[in-house]
Amino acid sequence: FFLMSRRPPRSTKSRSSAASDVYKRQEYDDTAIRFLEALWGEGYLSPGGPEEVDRVLEGLSLEGKSVLDIGCGFGQLARPLTRFLSAAGSYDGFDVRADPIEWCRERYVEFPRFQFEHVDLVNARYRPDGAAQASEYELPSVDDSFALVVGDSVFAHLVTAEAEQYLRETARVLNAGGRALVKLFLLDLSSRAAISQGRSVLPFDLSSIAGPMAVVDPE
Repeated sequence: FFLMSRRPPRSTKSRSSAASDVYKRQEYDDTAIRFLEALWGEGYLSPGGPEEVDRVLEGLSLEGKSVLDIGCGFGQLARPLTRFLSAAGSYDGFDVRADPIEWCRERYVEFPRFQFEHVDLVNARYRPDGAAQASEYELPSVDDSFALVVGDSVFAHLVTAEAEQYLRETARVLNAGGRALVKLFLLDLSSRAAISQGRSVLPFDLSSIAGPMAVVDPE
């Protein structure tokens, strides 16, 4: 489930799209790219469009509210929220990768209530030499502080203990009546059967000891 992307100012849009295109080619091999394009379509890092943003935010007023973006990347969610959030609202995004955070800080200077933070957490793909474990990470936010918490492309990169900790922290910082939006690959009887029959695009391993999940690389 992806939350994207109302058209931003032209200069921000073109630069962010170009940066994302370069980044995804660096991060994903051809097999993974074919899988993501089959799932989300061309330009898979930004599916949805303004209609998707409107649908997700239906009934949720962000007037004067705060938004937390877990794994914000190059600001795919930040771009449309520059139009949705009022002057009294705020956006906090964090990522384990330093380059996207630096990129966003340079290009969102005209939006002072939009903050981007690099957190040095261990991640097998993006930050194997991180300083702290994601399974122990506590958000630097007080309880009940966000009306919307989003994790659009995070949980597919986490093992069970890390995902559980992120969900605990999400529940802690989300205020009453708020909304959490996360993207997950569902591991149910149908998907398990497809994996067992070799019909998955990626070679998921159901015999892994990583917990109630399927992984591509148990290491």
